Amino acid sequence: MGEKSQQPASSSITDILLSAKECPEPRSAEGVECKKCNEVGHFSRDCPQGGGGGACHNCGETGHRKQDCTNEKQLICRNCDAIGHMSKECDKPKDWSRVKCSNCEEMGHTKVRCKQPLKEESGEAGFGGDAGFAGNADNFGSGGDGFGAATAGEDHFGGGGGGRGDGW
Repeated sequence: MGEKSQQPASSSITDILLSAKECPEPRSAEGVECKKCNEVGHFSRDCPQGGGGGACHNCGETGHRKQDCTNEKQLICRNCDAIGHMSKECDKPKDWSRVKCSNCEEMGHTKVRCKQPLKEESGEAGFGGDAGFAGNADNFGSGGDGFGAATAGEDHFGGGGGGRGDGW
């Protein structure tokens, strides 16, 4: 019989997230897309193009963050970034270059279509399927195509890969 590693009973997702914030190792920017310039390889705070803290992810204004936004929550399409519709209603072609595989971490496909051997499931609570978009799982849960519904300021985990059952 194989031994299963057990975490202390007091461990919870909150405990893990809090301990991650205290980790002395810097986070890797490998594969991260900057929210300011859309280049891959650095965080927005380290953007070589400079310029403030970026825009609010709800209203697009600068000077505050999404969680502090007093404007009405808006629908934001995660396919074309337009305000006013959900990505599953987007009439533009799907931008697969923005989709990140949760298996191999490469861009352009989801886990369902990954040609690499499947990694062993980590069993992380709260995340199901293949969310798709790099570093952004707050847009999934009802779409089924990796481009689920988005309501700015709300988190929907799960999603991507449902729908037709083939992840596309």
